[in-house]
Amino acid sequence: MTPDPAIAYFRDSAARLRRILTFATAFLALILLAERLGYAGTYSTAGMDAHTLLVQLTLSIPAILNLAALWSLRTAVAATARGEVFGMVVVAAFRRVGALLAASSFAVMLVMPLFARLMGQTVQRLIDADISTLVLGTLGLGLLFVGSLIDRAAAAQRELEEFF
Repeated sequence: MTPDPAIAYFRDSAARLRRILTFATAFLALILLAERLGYAGTYSTAGMDAHTLLVQLTLSIPAILNLAALWSLRTAVAATARGEVFGMVVVAAFRRVGALLAASSFAVMLVMPLFARLMGQTVQRLIDADISTLVLGTLGLGLLFVGSLIDRAAAAQRELEEFF
């Protein structure tokens, strides 16, 4: 039986996207690490300050959550490239992406100003809400819903396969 060209194209596209997401996640993680090490003084003549490094790593929590969301999206795309379009891996990955994005936004707006203040950092606002953070958090909640939709679609597909 000859494979459907549309399905082959879809799987090839998913495989390319998986490679892009792998590169993007690794590249952004390296940039984040280099940036935080720089803020901690690693590249200065005085050298790295351990306390400042701890502060910088703590302040990186939202970015780390976003990178984890990106990697989880990569997991969903990888499963799709293997042909598991409606599999549980995809459902779980979309839910995880949504939860991580929502958690990251929550952390940026409410938790990080508190952490920064507790660590002696200058904080301009008690709640650090901006439009992009709110949109990202809302998209995260939307992806939780998309995960549920994919789960329902998988159940419908299994039901149809039972008939035929």
